[in-house]
Amino acid sequence: MRGGLEWMNGYTLQYHLLDRHLSLDLPLAFSFASSWWLCFFASVAMVILELTCLIVFFVPRLTAFYVGTFFALQIFWMFFMKLHWMKYFGWSYLIYALELGLFAIAFWRRRASGAREDRPFDRRSSEAPKEN
Repeated sequence: MRGGLEWMNGYTLQYHLLDRHLSLDLPLAFSFASSWWLCFFASVAMVILELTCLIVFFVPRLTAFYVGTFFALQIFWMFFMKLHWMKYFGWSYLIYALELGLFAIAFWRRRASGAREDRPFDRRSSEAPKEN
């Protein structure tokens, strides 16, 4: 199949899993491929995740979810199909770790500055704020 959404029928993922099982004797791949429904829902879920990943630019809170999900998919392929993506592309996930780190720093700074502004007066000083 060249592409498109036709591969979401579940049979295509089943074929690839069974092919890897027959060529490399992978019992995990066979057990996953034995359920057409599982292959169908996995195919649909992968396409939905791949097509909606750009939503991260508009809703940054979903970054951790998408990065974690794609990382989990790579681990899934590593164990179920013996595709060792991490050996070649694992380092590319560091860019997301950097982004998550910067997001966490910005989040904690905003939270700390917002907490100071919400207080009517500083606890360290005994005087109340001056009214204009």
